[in-house]
Amino acid sequence: MMRTVIIVFVMGFAWPGFSAAQSPFKLPLSAKITATSLEKGGWKTNGKIGVSFEQAKKQLAVKLSSGGWVHMHSIALGKDRDVEAWTRGNEELTLMTWRISAGKAGFAYGVTQKTDNDGSNVKSKRGGRTNGR
Repeated sequence: MMRTVIIVFVMGFAWPGFSAAQSPFKLPLSAKITATSLEKGGWKTNGKIGVSFEQAKKQLAVKLSSGGWVHMHSIALGKDRDVEAWTRGNEELTLMTWRISAGKAGFAYGVTQKTDNDGSNVKSKRGGRTNGR
């Protein structure tokens, strides 16, 4: 049975009773996910996009914006590497993009919940606390 589950996940299908992390935004058509992690902290998803670094940044920004994410900050890490911070409600998304070759870029992102100074989740704009209190 374990082999079946692994094969199903490798093929990209959901197995009843199991859930892979849903993408927090719709990826561009040319994007391919190469790795995911369900562990807490760090990059949740890594992938490649079959376009230039500049086009990858633009395409990802359009998809994030259309998914309700608001761009907060960008940090250039050299000529062909960039880290951006996006926010939506009580979530924060960190996105890194980098140049792989002339027509290919890489990306990685992770999503965290905003917290107050005491470590509790912040109130969402819709009201109520996100941790059920």
